[in-house]
Amino acid sequence: RVPGRLLEFMERASVLDGPSVLVLDDLHRADLARVLGESLHALEYRGQPVRLASGAELTIPRELYVIGTMNASERAITVADQSLRRRFAFVALPPRFDVLSRYLAARGFDADGLIETLREMNDALGVDAPVGTAHFFRDDLGEVLEDVWTHEVEAHLEHHLRGEDRVAPFRWNSVKTRVTGARA
Repeated sequence: RVPGRLLEFMERASVLDGPSVLVLDDLHRADLARVLGESLHALEYRGQPVRLASGAELTIPRELYVIGTMNASERAITVADQSLRRRFAFVALPPRFDVLSRYLAARGFDADGLIETLREMNDALGVDAPVGTAHFFRDDLGEVLEDVWTHEVEAHLEHHLRGEDRVAPFRWNSVKTRVTGARA
């Protein structure tokens, strides 16, 4: 039987001094029971041997840290949420508009209107489903902003706001002048 990625990582980490960190990106997209299996139970009891269904024991070292990233606006996390909350600490990372503003300013794009609109939109969406800044970290944002907005941002809004009356104020045709800083 071939060891899985977690066991491979634990073997490599065992020869190192100090803590080791395993990052599981987009945890919400995975079938956690399939990916982590019984190791989820062992994560809960770090440093203690846990008997597996096979009869073998698994001990996850205390100095092995697992960081899982997840987009909280994904509906799929609700099923896994309770099992994960017992094993992981959750830290919310709200959008950093100051970082986006500096990034775009360095590229000659005035982000004030965009950020103001994103703040209003996120107030309407609530804390569980904000539109983040990742869509807008683009060197060519001025050229592709309409496409990003209509194909990515509006899709997010339609999914979470549910109802044209709630989405309409944030459709591209309603926000483009303010977002781009263009004159009407």
